[in-house]
Amino acid sequence: MCSFVYIDDAIPLPQVELLGLLATGNLNPAVHEYLSGGELDQQKAKQWETKSMHSYTNVQRIIVEYLQPACERLLLQLSKLRGYGLWTKRYGELICNDSVAAAIKLTQQYMWTMEQLLKSVGQVSRRFQEFILWIYRGSGENKNKIKTDV
Repeated sequence: MCSFVYIDDAIPLPQVELLGLLATGNLNPAVHEYLSGGELDQQKAKQWETKSMHSYTNVQRIIVEYLQPACERLLLQLSKLRGYGLWTKRYGELICNDSVAAAIKLTQQYMWTMEQLLKSVGQVSRRFQEFILWIYRGSGENKNKIKTDV
């Protein structure tokens, strides 16, 4: 028996319900009603798709246009600083090479994490597109059933 998360013991959280559907394949009656009862028509699905794709695109844009270039510039400056630290005649003990090396390593790890996030957002975006297509097909089938029943 599955238990679902509810707010005020009445309203199920949509994210949990949809995740339960995707993970187990078991359709909760509330989700079934939402998907097949006409509450989620093609227009609402299109709005959902538009908002989600806009969000995915914004995350990707922020990473590519702002975070990656900033990290690349930071790595360049840290590399220069490491070079200055090796120039002991001029800079002596002014620069701590261990701290600079740690900062370079952390920046590289952060850039790797951003790359993984970028890949993940792309995958989630494609999966969401497939899910929306599934909803379009399902809502189209429901309309056909209603038309044939009348």
